[in-house]
Amino acid sequence: MTVTILRAFLILALAALPFAACSGGSSDGDGDADGDTDGDVDGDGDADGDADGDADGDGDGDGDGDADGDADGDGDADGDADGDGDGDSVCIDVSGDYGACEMVLGYGYNGTTCTSFSGCGCDPNCDHFFETMAECASVCSSEGVCNDDIMRGVYLADPDFGAGDHCDDVSVCLSEAAVELLRTYFPDAHCESSSGCSAGHACTLYYSGTVTDDQWVKLCELSFLGFGEILCAIYGP
Repeated sequence: MTVTILRAFLILALAALPFAACSGGSSDGDGDADGDTDGDVDGDGDADGDADGDADGDGDGDGDGDADGDADGDGDADGDADGDGDGDSVCIDVSGDYGACEMVLGYGYNGTTCTSFSGCGCDPNCDHFFETMAECASVCSSEGVCNDDIMRGVYLADPDFGAGDHCDDVSVCLSEAAVELLRTYFPDAHCESSSGCSAGHACTLYYSGTVTDDQWVKLCELSFLGFGEILCAIYGP
């Protein structure tokens, strides 16, 4: 009798094995064996299958569904939610009609250089005006903007020179009165009167070498301050 009972229990136990295998081995009841009850096997509890826990399925954990990690949902990773990838640049072209008033609004970028603006109010560009031309020049150059109209290569240099190009020298043409201001930006500049410079003086800013990224930013800053042409010269092979 005892043997018969034991045999019956053994048969029942063997019959239950396939069911245990199908259940995935977890006790959460969702059938995926990850223990989180969401059914997606990633263990994060959000059922999107990406294991980041934010339920948007993009794997970056910010919940916006665009996989760029900045949580603004525009897909460009700059965090400003406008989708243009510029991070909301401060130096933008503020040209426009601000009214017939003579109130000084500040200095702003006009698409070419930094200049003074006046009007009745600064809307809609109040955040893009500066108290001084120097501040406008500094911010614009730091954002990669230059006054390209006065930056050029001469002789054998590429007319559209820039960072990474070689110059035998880089110079600026300016008036004698502007030399002192220039030296606040380039204290080591070598300046002399020059008949070949329409403004009367030529100042050499850099000598033979490759224009570095930092040097280019400084040249761009200078390009907004009302000096003359900034020239990269290559005199021979």
